[in-house]
Amino acid sequence: MLNSVNVDWYNVGLNIGSIPLSTSFTISPSAPLVNKPVTFTSTTIGGTSPYAISWNFGDGSTGTGTSAIHTYSTAQTFTVTGTATDSSSPARTTTSSKTVTTSTPPPPSTSFTFSPTSPTLNSLVTFTSTTTGGTAPYSISWTFGDGGSATGATVTHTFASTQTFTVIETATDSSSPSQTATGSKTVTVSPPPPLSTSFTFLPSTPLVNAPVAFTAVTTSGTSPYTVTWNFGDGTTGTGPTVTHTFTTAQSFTVTETATDSSSPRQTATSSRSLTVYTTPPLSAAIRGSTSSPQVGQTVTFTASATGGTTPYSYAISFGDGATGTGRTPTHAYSTAGSYTVTLTVTDSGSPQAMSLASITVNVQALLPPALALPGNQTVNSGSWINFTVTATSSNPARTVALSASQLPAGATFDSYTGVFSWRPGASQTGYYTIDFIATDDGTPPMSSSSPMGIQVNQAAPGGSGGSGSGGSSNGGCTWCPTFPTISYSMRLLLIGGLLGLVTSLALLTIKARSSLEHTKRRLNRMTRDD
Repeated sequence: MLNSVNVDWYNVGLNIGSIPLSTSFTISPSAPLVNKPVTFTSTTIGGTSPYAISWNFGDGSTGTGTSAIHTYSTAQTFTVTGTATDSSSPARTTTSSKTVTTSTPPPPSTSFTFSPTSPTLNSLVTFTSTTTGGTAPYSISWTFGDGGSATGATVTHTFASTQTFTVIETATDSSSPSQTATGSKTVTVSPPPPLSTSFTFLPSTPLVNAPVAFTAVTTSGTSPYTVTWNFGDGTTGTGPTVTHTFTTAQSFTVTETATDSSSPRQTATSSRSLTVYTTPPLSAAIRGSTSSPQVGQTVTFTASATGGTTPYSYAISFGDGATGTGRTPTHAYSTAGSYTVTLTVTDSGSPQAMSLASITVNVQALLPPALALPGNQTVNSGSWINFTVTATSSNPARTVALSASQLPAGATFDSYTGVFSWRPGASQTGYYTIDFIATDDGTPPMSSSSPMGIQVNQAAPGGSGGSGSGGSSNGGCTWCPTFPTISYSMRLLLIGGLLGLVTSLALLTIKARSSLEHTKRRLNRMTRDD
């Protein structure tokens, strides 16, 4: 058992007095440069706030405030003193001192770029200065070596002669005293590329008294360009795009002259001959019903013409030595290959005009018909097997006939529909190979054949005959011989209908007998009542 403890409590008061006043400060940056601002920040504790802060920067200048900014103009070491005074009465004062060493900033360095790097005569060149070090901001001045000058970090200049110039850039900083740096480069000015010009006109077959549009295309040299025209009929024009109307049907030589803005100026000319027609010139065109016929396939060509004087005469060379006339001649090629078909159209003018047009026909070698039939089949004896054989020709003009050889006994093949049907008997077990043949009506006809195997297995004893793959089975159907000419599904439908009819008749008979019995009972009751 614990003994009880008596505790006496005492209040003790301690008087430690106020915290002594103290101050310190920081300098940023720690290694200041001449003519760069320096920030002084005071931290004061103890005493009685608020505090009054004063500064002596060691270079004869002073400042006040918890944070002060000062710039030194000379490179040397200074003793900075921060003085803090509190608000007690009487006021208490404390000081803190540090040395600050200022240094001269690194000397300025400058360079420049110019664009384009291969300027041409009288083209604008852009110069861009890049200056570092020293004291920003910088003053940039330029001399271009041709007597020209400019100021600014980015300037433009145009050289008026083709030679090499020394461009000098001078950068002056803002320090005291100021510092200067220079950069120089040589600039080679080349003559502009030779002036070149050409023109187009529309329509390409102009008519008398119809406007013709001329468009100049001028390159190189020094833009802008001055363009003049001589239309060959005694008239002229100016401008890069002009229109002109010719009043007579003949050939004219049109000359276009382009002059650039260089010094000295460059000139280029372009000439073209054009023929002005009273009526549109004769133009021929031809197309074929197919561009890739097969050997022996008939191709219908359609010729057409515009302009000139109607009526037209059409003559066609088919490219294989054969020729034809008229607007829609036909031709069949006997050998595969590429042929150029040329149409010659002659009009009825005086003198006659003639126009040519041509197309290429790629004649393909003959291909036999393609057969499509199912794979090898398996069927049980007594079951039906049915499938369809199809064939197609790569020449849509060909007709394909089907046939089959080595048909088993009892099998049928419809050469028109391609339907094969067979119900092998019990004695026909074994493997059968049937050849199906497709023949087109070409000259000469082409054929293809494909064999197909049918495996006939013995039907299971006492069961149905099963079904053949790809066909339908009658199984052990006992009523199928009654309907030999209809399909298995139709037989089922018919028998189902008969069964439904019999059931309906039976129900009607039962209902009629019930009604008759009810009537007889009523008559008996009526008789007894009488």
